[in-house]
Amino acid sequence: MIMPDEDRSLIITPESAAALADAAASFFKSRELAGGRVLLALKNSTAFAAALLGGFKAGLDMVLVEHGSVSDIQKAMELTGAPAVVAEEEHHDELSSCSAVLMHPEEFASGGTQVSSALRLPRSGNYVLFTSGSTGGPRGVVYSLERIRPELESLKGILLLKNGETVTSLVSWCHIYGLHAGLLAPLDAGCSVRIADEAAPARMLELMHAEVSDVVLLTPAQLRPLGTLAMARERRSYSRLASSGAHLADDVSKVWRDTLDVRIMDIYGSTEAGGVAYRAGQTVFSPFEHVECSIRPGKRGSEESSPDELFVRSPVSSVSVLGQGGEESGLLDDDGFLATGDAVEKAENGFVLIGRIDGIVKLGGRRVSLHEIEKTIMSTGLAGDAVAWMHKRGSGHERELWAAVLPAASDTDEIGRRLREKLPPYRRPRRIVALESFPGTRPGKISIEMLDSEAVRAGGRG
Repeated sequence: MIMPDEDRSLIITPESAAALADAAASFFKSRELAGGRVLLALKNSTAFAAALLGGFKAGLDMVLVEHGSVSDIQKAMELTGAPAVVAEEEHHDELSSCSAVLMHPEEFASGGTQVSSALRLPRSGNYVLFTSGSTGGPRGVVYSLERIRPELESLKGILLLKNGETVTSLVSWCHIYGLHAGLLAPLDAGCSVRIADEAAPARMLELMHAEVSDVVLLTPAQLRPLGTLAMARERRSYSRLASSGAHLADDVSKVWRDTLDVRIMDIYGSTEAGGVAYRAGQTVFSPFEHVECSIRPGKRGSEESSPDELFVRSPVSSVSVLGQGGEESGLLDDDGFLATGDAVEKAENGFVLIGRIDGIVKLGGRRVSLHEIEKTIMSTGLAGDAVAWMHKRGSGHERELWAAVLPAASDTDEIGRRLREKLPPYRRPRRIVALESFPGTRPGKISIEMLDSEAVRAGGRG
């Protein structure tokens, strides 16, 4: 039912997915969980696919949580009140005191028999994507299979998914991009799904170059080191790459395009909005056909020069979230638009993404984009990656601009000298530190709080 490939990873075909879903649905029903809510905290695996698809078939509401943090699992249990949890074996001891029924992934990783018909996604079914609160408090974003249908159709179109192809996702299926573009859309298109999870760059490249990969989904944080490694390869089997989950820097896209002759489909969206727009090698994002964009004067903060903010209206956008105590609240305004919190510039047939609204800061009485400062640092050619942020000095309200670069061997003194030639004084980082990696959370999200603490410990050029 599950085919091992030459690299000892696994492939789920549309037919085997149907068998897995049938077996898992029967298991859920035998546990008298039909119609309830089940929390799923697993890495990408046959057990994950079986439990999710079987849960839909059994009429369950599925709650998806990143598997790596017991604290997040416990928060999600409290938030959603899920009476049953499917979690990795390593977490069972720590979760044993909870009131929920604990289920083992092995109970879903096998069972059922090969069926002749391919999987057909149910037309209905609800799921909750749990976020731990990188941009606010913990909450669960509510979705349904019925509402995401337009997005799945858009993804199948822009990724050119064809029946019989194989898609490899190096992004967690607990992330909206990994789930929609890396699992549900491929299976719905008649593609097989190659199981992979986060790994070292060299291992990721091995997965990408396996004979069975046609489309590979990654994050920008993965694409940067992989680009250097990929240049040493004489061949590749994948024909398309896709990226989402964070900002894809122009220099990363350029390496893949100009040196490796690979265009990356960059997908823009969020957990709350779903997929919004896409681009392939150009600056302008084009909205999905089912998405209506509204660019409005920024109203966040008190600055009159606040940049324009992107609002989206889509049948996919989540209409509600579960907050503390399981209370459900709305996300849309009176006209059905969702505020993305992203600063944009209007362009013909789309928009140019500038950064987060809260990434536009005032320095010396002037508006400055942290993203533009990062791009300027990268233009020196002396850093592999860069992040700029506002560091709070002491216990007061005074803040100053700091930056961190990769790798740890970067010459921060020379970077500072180059920036003095390129930037006016008010836009220059007061401190630049070189690190081996940026601390953060999956998938590819950088934690500014953790980065700030590490930068303080590391010191750097002031």
